[in-house]
Parts: sequence; structure tokens; C-alpha cells
Amino acid sequence: MASTQISDLREEKKSAILRLFLGGITLTRKDLEVRTGISYGTISIILRQLVGAGILRTTGKQHSQGGRRADTYQLEPEAALFGQISVSSSSMLWCVRDTHGTVRGGGSVDDYGSQDINDVLAQAARQVLVAARTVGSQTLASIGVTIPGHYRSDSDQIVKASRTRVAKLRIRKVIDALFDGPVLIESDVNAAAYVVRDTEDAPEDSGGTTVFVTVTADGVGATILLGNEIHYGAAGHAGEVHMLPVIVDGETMTFGDVVDIDAVARRIAVRQGLAEQPDIRAIRSLILDGSELIGPDYPRIVDAFAQALFLLDSILDPDTIFLAGPYVGFGTRFLQDVRSRIVDQAEPHLMDD
Repeated sequence: MASTQISDLREEKKSAILRLFLGGITLTRKDLEVRTGISYGTISIILRQLVGAGILRTTGKQHSQGGRRADTYQLEPEAALFGQISVSSSSMLWCVRDTHGTVRGGGSVDDYGSQDINDVLAQAARQVLVAARTVGSQTLASIGVTIPGHYRSDSDQIVKASRTRVAKLRIRKVIDALFDGPVLIESDVNAAAYVVRDTEDAPEDSGGTTVFVTVTADGVGATILLGNEIHYGAAGHAGEVHMLPVIVDGETMTFGDVVDIDAVARRIAVRQGLAEQPDIRAIRSLILDGSELIGPDYPRIVDAFAQALFLLDSILDPDTIFLAGPYVGFGTRFLQDVRSRIVDQAEPHLMDD
């Protein structure tokens, strides 16, 4: 096993400090010391290096009730740009952001299956590169790609993809041919968990376990955070909860089949004789309005969520279960109904807060 070098530890500390500034957050040396546990002296050295490199900038002095006011620091928004491509069911959404997370350019490339999906990805990557050049003189630091599936770096393949077409992507091969820089590839569910974890209002790392259950436009998944790091599992497939069995009207179905947005839309269209499937906004309106068009789907969705969450809680006993994705936007009624249903089906002495 290779020994750990002092330089490696410094880079780890530098990364831990930089992560806290994501989104344009302003912090002092003391803030960084409290949040990272890194010594004040080491933080001072790293801050000087980052300011000197043009990555951080001083933004003034912290308000004080007396005594010396502390310097405040923030990421330099013009230090670098980051490209993002999100592979979805019918398109590839792309954008370019600065270090504050501000979108500096964006758009989409339709993917309806009439051309090679790798050509569609190449189009999206080219648009990222063009947008980055038009923004200014900043360096495009990396391109990140989120996918509805899990990526195998050894074979440049996507496994457990939401659809067969996505499994044909060769992301590294396509982007490496266009961009000479880091390419970061992550599942959409893990990416959502990273975003929440790195927000200013995220809970402090308590060393516990958090389970993110996310419904996306392309399926259902979960992410397990041990402490503040994602647990990938032995094969990198941790979090595939769409296959959890749930009981619906006395029959066994999978959690994904019940709550997947596309599956719900198909059922509504067939039951109502609609020429087109309702989109996510239409489904949201049906639930918020308590419309009869949603029919039996709403109580089935609530019950499936309750069964799945109770099962995850029983097996993993996490400190927190965090719901993300479009269902969270369906109003407080949905969350209250799921919570009530969990209590109904659980033994009271097994339930905690």
C-alpha cells in the first residue's frame, strides 16, 4: 500500500476548505477552523495560497462588537468555469457555471432516438465549449455529466441504465475527443445528494448515516451518505431502491413501477384515454388540486413511499432519510400523508423521530 505523503494531506485539506465556499459563500478563518477542524495556522497558509492563485478573494471585514475584525473570503467567480451535462429521458441539458454556481450559459439538445446517442452527447459537449469561450477568458476547469444509471470507469459503460439507449453511451470516449480536461461522471441521484450536502444550510456532518431517496425524470434511486461521504458499495451500485417490493392492492410490485413519473403518466393516459401522457407539471397540478384524474394513483404512491421508507429505515437505521426530486414539490399534503401512512403501518415502539 502506498504511503500517505504530506503533500497529499495538504491537498485534502485544501479541498475540504474549497468545498465550503461553493455557491459564493463568505467565510472567515474562524468559520473554516470550526467547520473543518483544521488548525488556524494551516488554514492561514492555505488561504494565502488560494488568494495568491486567484481562486479566493478577500471581501472585507466581518462585523464585530469590538476588537479586531476578521477578514472574510469568497471564491473568485471569474477564477474558472464548469460545464455540466445532464442526460435525461428526451434530451441532454447543458450549462456553464462560474465558481459561485451562477449559470453563465445553457440550453439543451433533443434526443429522440433518431441518431446515435453519442452524437447527441458530442453536440451538447460542443455547446458547452462554445459557451465557455464566449463567457470570457476563464478556464473551463471540468465537464461533469450526470446519468440515470451507474458508470463503470474501467469499461466506459453505464450499467443499470434507466433505458437501453443510455447504456450505449461512451461518455469518456466522446468528451475526451473534444475536451482536454477532467471529466466527472456521476449518477443523477448521487449528484442530487452532493448538491444538498454542499449547500450552506446542510446539516453539519455528525458522522451518522443519511439516506437520500430521489425520484428523477428517469427513475428512482437512493444515495447512502456515511458521515459526509457517498457509499458506493463493492460494485458501485449502492442505492438502487427501485426494485424494493411493495404491496399494491394485494399484489406485489416494485417501488419504481409505482412511483416512477413516466409510469404514472402512462397509467393516467391509458385510464383517461388521453392522446398524450401528462408531463410532470400536469401530474403535480393533479395532486395539488386533488383531481379525480389522478384516480387511484395518489394513494398507491403514498403507500409505496411509506412501505419503501419504512423498509429502508428498518434495515439501515439511518439518522436521517431525505426525500428529493419532484414529489417533494407536490405540497405539504404529500409529505404529511406519507408520514401518517408510515406511522399507520409501523409498530409504534419501532418508530423514532
